[in-house]
Amino acid sequence: MWRRGFVCVFLDLPGFGHSAMEQNYHCQPKAWKENAAKIIDRVLSSIGVKCARFVACGEACEIVLDCMDKCANKIAREHIFYNPIIQGIESQRPEGVERLDRVKKVMKRGQGAQGAPVIWASFDLKDGTATDSLIATKNLFEKLEKDSGMSNRLRVSDVSHKDITVVPIVRSDKPSVRSINVLYPGKYWRVYGCQWLFGDQLPPYQPQANAVGQFTWQLVPTEKTG
Repeated sequence: MWRRGFVCVFLDLPGFGHSAMEQNYHCQPKAWKENAAKIIDRVLSSIGVKCARFVACGEACEIVLDCMDKCANKIAREHIFYNPIIQGIESQRPEGVERLDRVKKVMKRGQGAQGAPVIWASFDLKDGTATDSLIATKNLFEKLEKDSGMSNRLRVSDVSHKDITVVPIVRSDKPSVRSINVLYPGKYWRVYGCQWLFGDQLPPYQPQANAVGQFTWQLVPTEKTG
């Protein structure tokens, strides 16, 4: 992305990497998650970022949604989610239903510094490791995509392991030391993702595993769409 002109900022959230919370390098997300939007807002302000596009995966996508609710002035227009997980929405208990309703309201309300946010959410559920929360999140996003008010602001796509590969870079059998995996996107996904962040009008994403040839879709520059 930086080769395409984006300035990339990688946030080291509390309890991950070398970022500690009260000298605790392995603190649980519940100790800081309710303040996540405030943390991101202050970090972006401290480095002079007025608003940002987010590329997030897993539970970090829920933090981005929280930012859309609590610090919308820092939210640019285009964003990318990979296997987003919103914990608890699969539950029929009151707290699960309440969280589900809150997510719907945040996504439909659509506040941001550059207008209503536009999200491309891609899911890979074929590796056999999909959790109930991930499946419930995909079902939610697919329902929202069909909503008339969300049709131009949310795109849900299926991807395969050829689009994004999980690559282990640190393996650990010790409970106190985490194994670390990185997500390595293929060229097809990278090009589509960059064009999405640029705001170009794109056709639906087609997983590379099913694509005929390479780059079978056409890019339509925004200025030509009126």
